[in-house]
Amino acid sequence: NCMYEPSARIPMIIKGPGIPAGKTCRTPVSLIDICPTVLDIAGKESSGLQGRSLIQMAEADDDMERTVFSEFHSNGSHSSSFMIRKGKYKYIYPVGHPAVLFDLDEDPDETRDISGEESLSSVVEGLHKELLRYVDPEKLNERVKAKQKKLIEDNGGLEKILYKTKPILASPPPEV
Repeated sequence: NCMYEPSARIPMIIKGPGIPAGKTCRTPVSLIDICPTVLDIAGKESSGLQGRSLIQMAEADDDMERTVFSEFHSNGSHSSSFMIRKGKYKYIYPVGHPAVLFDLDEDPDETRDISGEESLSSVVEGLHKELLRYVDPEKLNERVKAKQKKLIEDNGGLEKILYKTKPILASPPPEV
């Protein structure tokens, strides 16, 4: 439920026919790669989808410059958060708060925000443009928070939800 490495960097492990046994692929992957993988296994075309087949990535050379996008929306958070990971950089954009940038090679524990360094302004700008290729963060945040508010209201308000025996466990997913 955050964009820092212990939460966002989850290993993807696959096994099956056509997948090289024992190979470690360092190419960053995302859940959007699951659908193209399933289609690849089924022998179906996956063109037009944002993701790539994990099987094809396992067979290819590592691509550490591959861009990975992630987003987080929760009833308990003040705003949505978005992340772009590309190469050694991670850019985190929490709507309504300052964006942060980490150099994961130099700072793997993400303790030093380098977004304000003049020499990295083009990196920040480039990663923000990359984010905008995926989503308009402010508009999506507005839609998600409105849906969350309606969900709370439709279920009797915050007080009733807090004391329900069956809590609402999830935020509705954003529309694509």
